[in-house]
Amino acid sequence: MRNQPAFNPYLALLIGVIAVSTSAIFVKLSAAPASIIATYRLLFTVLLMLPFILWKHMREIKEITGRDWALSALAGIFLALHFILWFESLNYTSVASSVVLVTLQPLFSFAGAYFFF
Repeated sequence: MRNQPAFNPYLALLIGVIAVSTSAIFVKLSAAPASIIATYRLLFTVLLMLPFILWKHMREIKEITGRDWALSALAGIFLALHFILWFESLNYTSVASSVVLVTLQPLFSFAGAYFFF
């Protein structure tokens, strides 16, 4: 017999797609500065995920080295900068233009890796 997941992965995917698809619209409609919106977005994500991560992966977390914590913090800083700059771009252009530029990020990464590495 096949092992059934506790939560339907297709439902999780649907919720994720809807959340990501509507986030730029809600940011555009809000009156708060981009830095505040990005801070709360990341804060609420951490607060929602932290209990599940601690419950399931506490042993692995204890094995993380200081260097890995530092690199994770650096990645978090860059993620925060990404959100701040993306949300700020919504003040200067339409949602459609901003989303198109953000979704082209893998192509920009590929071009940067090609030219720099």
